[in-house]
Amino acid sequence: MSPDYPIELINGLKIRTIFKEDYTGFWCGYELISGTETLTGENSEKKLITDLFKKELSKIESNKNWIGWFYPKQFKKDEKFIDNAGLISKIISDDSYIEDLVKKIVEEEKEISGLLKKVLKENNFI
Repeated sequence: MSPDYPIELINGLKIRTIFKEDYTGFWCGYELISGTETLTGENSEKKLITDLFKKELSKIESNKNWIGWFYPKQFKKDEKFIDNAGLISKIISDDSYIEDLVKKIVEEEKEISGLLKKVLKENNFI
């Protein structure tokens, strides 16, 4: 499967969206990519994009590796999918719930990436 780069910047950089679960829970993150390399650390363009993104959305968190990430509304920080008993119970009792849950998470990500695109466009990145 090839990587998905939903946002291409005018300088050739790209922003990739990733859904992931780790020890901090289930989240959606945004990476800055140059060619096939993820830009991390103190890259000046990454820092500028990160600052613009965080200014637009207060719920966005970031660090040296990520432009930003968020926890979907259905999940709390440090809450893994398997630890969310209410969600698991709903999935077991309602065949359509998982489909609805995925749709809600995707809709939330589209809303947030739409705001990111807006900020990038306003600041002449796209």
